[in-house]
Amino acid sequence: MAETKELYDLRKQVAALKEFAGRGTELITVYITPGYPVAEIMGRLRDEYGQASNIKSTSTRKNVLSALEKIMHYLKGVTKPPENGIAVFCGNVSREEGKPDVRIYSIVPPFPLKTQFYRCESSFVLEPLAEMLEAKGSHGLVVLDGKDATIAVLRGKGIRVLRRLHSTAHAKFKKGGQCLHETTLVQAASGEVKEIRDVKPGEKLIVFDFDEQRFREAECASVYARKAEAAVHIRTKSPSTELLATAEHRFFCATPGGIEEKLAEELREGDLLLLANELPAMGAPRELRLPASELEVTAEGRKLLAGARQRLRLSQVRVARAIGGHQTAICYIESGRIGWMDKIPELLSFYGIGQEFYGSCVKCRGTVLPRALTPELARFIGYFIGDGTMEDTRVTLYEDRPAVASEYAALARGFGIAAAPRERRRKTGFGTRCIETRLHSKAFVEFLRANFPEACGRGLARSVPAAIAGADAACTSAFLRGLFDAEASASSRGVSLAMANEKLVRQVQLILARLGIISTVVPKKNRHRLQHELSFRERASVESFHRLVGFTAPDKQAKLQALALRSGDAKSYCSHAPVDGRSVAGLFRELGLEKPELWRNSAFLLGKRLLRKEKFSALVSKAVHSCEKRRGSLPREEQSHLDRARWQLERIASSQASVARIASVEKVRASGLFYDLEVPGAANFVAGLAVVHNSAGRFERIREEEIEAYYKRVGAAMDPFLEEKEFKGVIVGGPGPVKEDFLKMKSFNYQLKVLGVVDTGYADEFGLRELMEKSEDVIAEQEAVVEKKLVEEFTKEAVAGRKAAYGYDEVRKALEAGRVEKLLVSEDLHLKKIALKCAQCGKTIERIVHEEKEAQELAESGEKCGCGGVAKKVSETDLVDELVGLAEKGGVALEMVSTETQAGKQFHAMFHGLGAFLRY
Repeated sequence: MAETKELYDLRKQVAALKEFAGRGTELITVYITPGYPVAEIMGRLRDEYGQASNIKSTSTRKNVLSALEKIMHYLKGVTKPPENGIAVFCGNVSREEGKPDVRIYSIVPPFPLKTQFYRCESSFVLEPLAEMLEAKGSHGLVVLDGKDATIAVLRGKGIRVLRRLHSTAHAKFKKGGQCLHETTLVQAASGEVKEIRDVKPGEKLIVFDFDEQRFREAECASVYARKAEAAVHIRTKSPSTELLATAEHRFFCATPGGIEEKLAEELREGDLLLLANELPAMGAPRELRLPASELEVTAEGRKLLAGARQRLRLSQVRVARAIGGHQTAICYIESGRIGWMDKIPELLSFYGIGQEFYGSCVKCRGTVLPRALTPELARFIGYFIGDGTMEDTRVTLYEDRPAVASEYAALARGFGIAAAPRERRRKTGFGTRCIETRLHSKAFVEFLRANFPEACGRGLARSVPAAIAGADAACTSAFLRGLFDAEASASSRGVSLAMANEKLVRQVQLILARLGIISTVVPKKNRHRLQHELSFRERASVESFHRLVGFTAPDKQAKLQALALRSGDAKSYCSHAPVDGRSVAGLFRELGLEKPELWRNSAFLLGKRLLRKEKFSALVSKAVHSCEKRRGSLPREEQSHLDRARWQLERIASSQASVARIASVEKVRASGLFYDLEVPGAANFVAGLAVVHNSAGRFERIREEEIEAYYKRVGAAMDPFLEEKEFKGVIVGGPGPVKEDFLKMKSFNYQLKVLGVVDTGYADEFGLRELMEKSEDVIAEQEAVVEKKLVEEFTKEAVAGRKAAYGYDEVRKALEAGRVEKLLVSEDLHLKKIALKCAQCGKTIERIVHEEKEAQELAESGEKCGCGGVAKKVSETDLVDELVGLAEKGGVALEMVSTETQAGKQFHAMFHGLGAFLRY
């Protein structure tokens, strides 16, 4: 306790002396080591006094002479230096020029002084004392991944960052290469539609097999990213989609010579871009998590558990002891009360009951929530994204049509949630009324947030949940039904869905493609804000939508049915054959397609128009029919040639790809990162609706060289560790295998000892803190670790309302009553009591302030008194010093808590930097 109190006093004294600055070299510092004769120091000071008379500046000379006189007068009373020596500081500390204020300060340090000197400078020399406040022993901390590295020193309670390094190597960054903007949507094999920046190596994506003309899955080997100042904005029509890519990214285009690769900067208006037309519907219903806080065991389950215990002839107390719990847990579970559900797994294991218990014997209180995604739930989620809001204990749906509102209220009742639509007058928005359906269920809210977090955001933060995007066709169709019920309309112009959330709309565009529904997305302005409209009106797409999705509202469904039965088709919304007509004109002629058919489709065969896939298939059938008529009369070689031409045309007709004509190619300024993926064996992936080329991997050798250079830079940045006093070793951490590769390369100084290797999630300051927490066994004696454990223990005691006190009043009362075992004080704690007196009425006011700024404001401006006057400051008391004094008087241990560590910051924020462990 004595040492800690002395360090507390020393820290305050050093901090106070740091504030003083002289106008010249007029501040004098004298350090006297233990046992050194004071007489010799006095002789040295007399010599300095004689030399000081030669100082040219009058004010400086006067202040130095005054300071030397004060020091010599002070040392006359010191016959022998204290046990640890003494430091004397003297000089003019006045802040007003022309008004000297020469003061003298002396400090007896808690540890022996090792240096002795006399200095006359513009500030006091405090380094020898500051070193005493530094912790003993230090560790090196290194966290790195393929992108960044942070090198730091852990000494005492503080982490000091030495270097931050950035790498352009590894699988995350590279030079050159073709890239798409970070917000580009990519189709994963799981069904999830995600932004390209969220794709991870090892993840499976949807790719196009050019040989089979089918989409399949392939694994992403690497992810690259880069910055670019300029990019190419590509927009297609029929259908409309948009892509933002660097100039060197490669796309697949249908040309007179077949499918060819083109750089983005080579694309021109009118080129035919290869698109995905029939994406595979993948995925299956997922297991869902029920809200743990609302789970309970059914009567059947309670009977099963109680019977298992009774067969073992055990009491609830004995079972509780066996699983490391409390008898209350067993009682709650067997009586059907909410709580202690976390003990179920251990209880099942103890009784030897299988996990099927959860499926039949555990339910969510007050609701009937499914354990796997169902079409009904998916449909509700779709509607909620479009027209729902969420609060802590309820979900609210809004609708204009009574039939739709009743339908979704019935869905809610199917989940065991009471829901009754009510008509409300609308103050804002479209129309004068709406039907509001409220679902009051905390369990349902927790269920949605746990399983469908993407749907629970606000406004533009909402997106298609991964659990639904990766589900089977039945669930995705039901989800689309709910979303289109909420936001879409049908008319003679087609089916359209308009929302401000562009990402959500483009995700829906890709999901529709799985159902064979080809849609277009274009910006749409209304009187409120910019929206993005998804629409389709091609007969095949409308028929697929009518058959697989549909509308709940009778009027919308009737319009959709009329749209599906209409004659003719909208050319601009077709899914087109993935070919330039000029490349197949010769094949049709070889097969003997009749001249009237060639003339009727001459615009397509001359490359001036596109042809719908249905018409192209019909044309191929006619050509094959013509070929069969004359095939038998031809030589075998010609028959073989015709068979190949027929196979090529039929392969194109059955392709799952399509093409769209490029409407515009524009060079634009770029912001954000651009990403590319490496997909071995496929050389492509689906981005937006387009089939795009993946990385060629031609920078692999350069990347390996950059990795080696990066490791060497990290190793060189560790050299300052060797200069640290009492250095004990290095701990290395980071995500993935990068840290192991770095250690294998041994690019750091051989004298540095590696104490441990730890997995962390980050390579920045968060990673440093995580590294320190996970290495507590290695650095257990380090002050930061000790402090963390101390703060955690205090927090537990305080939260539980046990032997802990916090707040000035409680801590002071406990100190005065002798109940305090250990006092905790933040190093940066400012706690003062300021007395103010009103000059008008003489009233005295006392204020306790926690901030230095607040204390200064009170000192300068005072405070208004009830009489109308102003109360001015008359005295100021440091309450921290008072509390520390009470602790010293009562023999209470004192712990200073740093504000540099995460634990120290938490203590200062939660308990205002003051707490105490109590004896009782």
